[in-house]
Amino acid sequence: MVVVVAALLVGAVGLAWWYGPARHDRVRELARQAAEREAPGALRVLSVRGLGAAGGYEVTAAVVGDPDAVASFATGPGGACPPGSRCALSVGPAVARARAEAAELRSLTTALDGCGVDVAGIRELRRIDRPGGTGPGIDDAAGLVAELTVVAGPSTATDGGAALLALLDRCAVEAARARTGLAGIDPDGPVTLSVRVLDPADAVRPGPPGPDRPRALVLREAAEAASARVRHRTTVRATRHGVHEGATLGFGPAGETGYRAAAERAAAAHLRATGVPAADTPALHAFRQYLPGSTDRVRAYVSFRSPGRTSPGDDRVVAVDVGTDGSDPVALRVLDAPQPWRLPFEPGLR
Repeated sequence: MVVVVAALLVGAVGLAWWYGPARHDRVRELARQAAEREAPGALRVLSVRGLGAAGGYEVTAAVVGDPDAVASFATGPGGACPPGSRCALSVGPAVARARAEAAELRSLTTALDGCGVDVAGIRELRRIDRPGGTGPGIDDAAGLVAELTVVAGPSTATDGGAALLALLDRCAVEAARARTGLAGIDPDGPVTLSVRVLDPADAVRPGPPGPDRPRALVLREAAEAASARVRHRTTVRATRHGVHEGATLGFGPAGETGYRAAAERAAAAHLRATGVPAADTPALHAFRQYLPGSTDRVRAYVSFRSPGRTSPGDDRVVAVDVGTDGSDPVALRVLDAPQPWRLPFEPGLR
């Protein structure tokens, strides 16, 4: 009996060690060893985070010698990262990618600061090194995609964002021109800025970077912390030669005021009346922007899927003008989405 109790106690202690703080420390140590083996002296492990059912961990590390760079790689179950494994082979490329993205970060923030954009966070910044899609327009290959959180000027509430949109258009071109001197890029590659806009009263400034707080990580955490307070969204794409897709003011989580149901009903009625087939129920996602000169009516793009479409994402939208309180919805026409889930660009709304 005593032996059984002792065995149970030993087992309980072992489980507590394995599932408690010691397990986290063990995984972190395994990650440190793997980083040092695969990229000697290049990384300082900052944190590890479990990846759920996959059983692995995401490792976040500072890049030694670059105060702006943060690298990440994924381990196998239990933190395993033996030589020759997928995890081990990803460490070196993760360091190179982090350094390249830190150079992009410096180039981008210098350009944005210089043209007057008030940046409060950068959630994502990555180079695109694959061929673009089959849709019309410029190729995304060798370009840069960045998700920014910015603070709106005081005029946005009264001018429908016109001044901010013009600023973002101009700054996207400046950002594309600023990166032409970076190594390993196509100087004609596009810059795509996916912008989240905060009201000045909702802005929380990023904290200072430090030895264990690379600037890329500080800006990412600031953007994530502000995500629920985003008032508007927009996307602008430009090359060094000019704007390809201009910014239009959409709405974020804090900007939705009850017009969703009205817009969706109007879109469904329009499809029935015009005989346009749909494979699903039209739904409003993030596709909406102010009408010119108005701060109380929006153009909402209610998306749906064409029958027979096999690729992911809705490919068509119904354009609906509606009051921000849901009043007077008017369905106008059906448009093709330039890419699944992307807002159609209608220059007449600028």
